[in-house]
Amino acid sequence: MTTKKKTTRRTPKSTQTKSPDTTGVPALDDQVKDSVSGVNKQDFYIREMARCSVDFWYWATNYGFVLDTEEGKGIIAFESWSHLRQLYELSKKHKMLIILKSRQIGVTWLWAFIALWEVLFHTGRTVALFSKKGSDSALMKSNIKFIWTQLPVWMQLPYGKDNDEILEFPANHSKIQCFPATEDAGRGLSGATLIIIDEWAFHEYARKNWGAIYPIAERGRLIGITTADGRNNLFYELWVKAKRRENKLFPVFISWKARPGRTAKWWEEAKANLGMLLGLQEYPLYESDAFLISGDCFFDVAKLHDMPVEEYSEKIGHAQLYIPYNESEHYTAGIDTALGISRGKNDFSVLQIINRVTGEQVALLRSRKPLEKWSQDALTLLQHYGSPPVVIEQQPQGMLVAKVLKDAKYPRIWHKAKDNPTWHTSKPSRDMVLNDLAMDIRIHDLEEGQGITLHDQETINECLGFAYNEDKHKFEASTGHDDTVMALALANHLRKERAFSSQYDDSGTPYVTGLWKTSKKAKTPWSDVDWSVR
Repeated sequence: MTTKKKTTRRTPKSTQTKSPDTTGVPALDDQVKDSVSGVNKQDFYIREMARCSVDFWYWATNYGFVLDTEEGKGIIAFESWSHLRQLYELSKKHKMLIILKSRQIGVTWLWAFIALWEVLFHTGRTVALFSKKGSDSALMKSNIKFIWTQLPVWMQLPYGKDNDEILEFPANHSKIQCFPATEDAGRGLSGATLIIIDEWAFHEYARKNWGAIYPIAERGRLIGITTADGRNNLFYELWVKAKRRENKLFPVFISWKARPGRTAKWWEEAKANLGMLLGLQEYPLYESDAFLISGDCFFDVAKLHDMPVEEYSEKIGHAQLYIPYNESEHYTAGIDTALGISRGKNDFSVLQIINRVTGEQVALLRSRKPLEKWSQDALTLLQHYGSPPVVIEQQPQGMLVAKVLKDAKYPRIWHKAKDNPTWHTSKPSRDMVLNDLAMDIRIHDLEEGQGITLHDQETINECLGFAYNEDKHKFEASTGHDDTVMALALANHLRKERAFSSQYDDSGTPYVTGLWKTSKKAKTPWSDVDWSVR
């Protein structure tokens, strides 16, 4: 996308014709340029109306103005921030968007522009706006009306009925309807081409309203926007299902960093003024920040935010490599596979590889590939890192991965027993590996070689979303998945093994054992253990 340069525009008045800013768009010919000053105005108006009717972004960035009440700047040009452009493009691609956002990033104004554009340039359109209360609904409609007042006179399609509930454009047979989120909101709505739900997480009757809104949204388009309000609401449930691909909503998260000009110092000040948890809810960096409740995250939130997130330096297929292989280093690996055939399309199979000494995350394979193909990718990545010891979480799927590795004569698969090359998840063993991981995140210090150091943002995001489920009485993923966390926990616990006993299965293939068994006879420091095949 071409980034627009800053342009200076005079304060607009509805009775004036503003010369459009054409920076970043194809230049108009001389005749059209001259038309602004009075030559052939009618042709110019027709051309511009035609172009604006098919190009929302051109219309918004050339004719759009907003009223800045946050910083007191008054009337300013619509901010064409990159995240707003990306969001608009996503709205064209997906019929239903569910948006979790930070505060004050321009998203509400964007949808006000889209709502007006729908009814101003198209025939027979109905836009339905749902807000948590009547005053919010009226405010959103007033924003739309303000945008209309700042348009050139020749672009201001006359409106008809105008009150707190409706703004009509009779010439286009189009209208904007406003609904406070009361118990019966949406029941009187016969149809809508676009439904916008603002601050969805805060709607008292959201569940009942959704029953009335969804059948209409299926035939049109839906945009649900909100900051978070904990987990006990419909928005949270729909968000989790959207992340797991269990509904038709496409999830979009926008962090505080999306707005230009915000810095780490600004964020620290916001958290200091609001308090850690409220600061994260209002201005989340990761999606899981938004849903944090006091004391419920299993891992140390501050330490997770201090992790040095990086882009991977290399890819091998779907695998992301953060630290290149070094033959003088030793590594451990953990594998957690998709849960089952019926849910396999939603779950991920994950391989985590970490440095055995420093605990630094070096590589990650996370995909929804069929397990047979995923296992081959896992084998390739493991061999790239010198075939480190690997522990595979048991399930029928885990046994399939183990078979692929054993058929390839992989030398370091951890075995529970001679005939069992996997690790069984029981409550005690699960608690043990997760507690170990929590401790190592808490003592994270890469320079001192302590604890665990993470570079992958998705891994951190899953850790932040790992919280207590009161219904199940256990810690698990509160949003999305926990496959990445469990694979990391296995790899981390494996690296703590002081010594391995090398054995051979019936085919003569070597494997390792000894995990979670403390050997009183083992006196060799674990950092000096020879992990080569014996």
